[in-house]
Amino acid sequence: MKKTRYLGLLLVLFVLISCKKNDDDVVQVPDATDEPDAQVENRAPGAFTLLEVKDEDTAVSLLPTFRWNTSTDPDGDKVRYDFLLGQGQGKIESIAHDLNTATYTLNDRLSLSSEYFWKVTAKDGKGKEESSNVFSFVTRMLNNPLSATISEANFAPRMLHTVTFFNNRLWLHCGQNETGILADVWYSDDGISWTGVDDAGVDRLRGHTSVAFRDTLWTLGGRTRIGKNTRSRYMFPTYGHGLFDPGVAPYDAPWERREMHTSAVFLDKVWVLGGVNAADVPLNDVWSTADVKGWDESGEHNPAPWSARFGHTSVVFDDRLWVIGGFDGTNYLNDVWYTTDGATWTEATPNAPFLPRVSHAAVVYDNKIWLYGGDDPSRVFGDIWYSENGQDWTRFALGGNYERRVRPTLNAFNDQMVLIGGWDWDDPEKYYNDIWVFD
Repeated sequence: MKKTRYLGLLLVLFVLISCKKNDDDVVQVPDATDEPDAQVENRAPGAFTLLEVKDEDTAVSLLPTFRWNTSTDPDGDKVRYDFLLGQGQGKIESIAHDLNTATYTLNDRLSLSSEYFWKVTAKDGKGKEESSNVFSFVTRMLNNPLSATISEANFAPRMLHTVTFFNNRLWLHCGQNETGILADVWYSDDGISWTGVDDAGVDRLRGHTSVAFRDTLWTLGGRTRIGKNTRSRYMFPTYGHGLFDPGVAPYDAPWERREMHTSAVFLDKVWVLGGVNAADVPLNDVWSTADVKGWDESGEHNPAPWSARFGHTSVVFDDRLWVIGGFDGTNYLNDVWYTTDGATWTEATPNAPFLPRVSHAAVVYDNKIWLYGGDDPSRVFGDIWYSENGQDWTRFALGGNYERRVRPTLNAFNDQMVLIGGWDWDDPEKYYNDIWVFD
């Protein structure tokens, strides 16, 4: 009996151990919630198309608005855009980033009559992006007014005057008309409306030059009366209000008295180039100064290699100082010269495509040199030419009722080109005080 009880206990113990072992062998099925998240690949924003400016469009505004279809992201990510623009497919660069609308308007004007390329890139903020096709377009040419913006300004008609940008204004200084040499000063905030300066304290002057240099407007040379040239330099500080100071007296420079020369600010110096002296002898000397007090003849080979001349023009363009055309006492000229240092000169072209001339005007505007008017022995010119390199020139087709003229002024101001005054010697009393605005 006792033996039988022990055998029964052993049997129960064996069964319990066997059950425990079977429990340990059960395969555990993991809960689905214990698995790592499934990885879904991020997808790029959807394709989209450009709308405006249209591909191969022409005569496009200089401040265009660009538009495109919106891109839809397949993952629901927020899409932003980069706007890219350039002159040449290989020169397209981003100029606006992370735009949240499918439109962009330029803040800076484009160049006239130039080809541009543009595209847009859509981004999802997670490293994926989609680019549009590339569109091209050509901007409009210079606007050609059909009539003068102001037919008669409130200052007297004149030629051989100067107009200079200084202290955020245009300043008109002296000149000559049928009454003689003038001694007045005017200024304008917009190139259209002009205000005279009372008691400007300047001599009668024509054929002078004016430059803005180191917060001061300087007037150099010119003729004070028929038969008398000057080398005086008038200094007009701003005194905070932008008007002339009548108390500043002129003083003489070491260079020969002259008129119909040119002046420019170049390499942080004021330069005087050529002109004609009181004996009507043309000059080709070059002078410069860093303070408008101490003057140096520039270069080891002064006078310059270009022929002595007056009635030429000079501009600073492409980090170079240029001399264009003029009259050497015998010949009317259409050569073009430049210097990078004021000492060594290079002839860009001995014969530009415009006819030889004197008493024309020139200005740098829209990254180009623009030339207007002048005369030769047989005619007064009323044509406009422009160049992107100083060597190759293109005639601009004028369509308005332009009066041809000599000795006007041409200035770049407020994204516009402003033509003021001049004279037509076919009618000796035909002096102008009209204002033409190009943009």
